[in-house]
Amino acid sequence: MEPPRPTSNRRLPGRAPYAVTALRRKYAEVKGRGDAVAMAHVGATLLLFAPGEDLAAIRAVRPYKADREHWSRTALAIMRADRTPLRARELARKVMVAQ
Repeated sequence: MEPPRPTSNRRLPGRAPYAVTALRRKYAEVKGRGDAVAMAHVGATLLLFAPGEDLAAIRAVRPYKADREHWSRTALAIMRADRTPLRARELARKVMVAQ
């Protein structure tokens, strides 16, 4: 039985580790929300993994607010009430009128 081979911790040139990429994305998201306390914590954690990271260069990402649930419920209610096949355009018009 041969001993286990050590795992390689080499990186591909020009590629950041997964943790750094995830922390950059999280920092941008928190920066977009404007939560200063969380931004400081995520920024400090990011600097632990990538000490040379420029936090000011990370642009804020606007938070995504999904309003799909309301649209889909309205569309389903219209389809139940109509009981006939609708084209997508007709359904979209009826949903906009119902809103």
